[in-house]
Amino acid sequence: MSHSPKSPRLLCKKQICYILKISPATFHRRVNDGSIKPGIRMGPRLKRWDEDYIIPLAKDGLPPPGTHKPDSAE
Repeated sequence: MSHSPKSPRLLCKKQICYILKISPATFHRRVNDGSIKPGIRMGPRLKRWDEDYIIPLAKDGLPPPGTHKPDSAE
């Protein structure tokens, strides 16, 4: 039996705000200024963020505004 790679756990904005201890307004501001990646589009009005990306932000703190460099895959 072969094992498939672990699927990423995807988090919504409400979960991220709780984990990072920030308000939804601050979350949107940080996405707009580039210090949080824009997320994975799941539908026309639905985005999710990979837990493996968010947890280090909670431990290490958010980077300064404008430090996120967009990946070609996004």
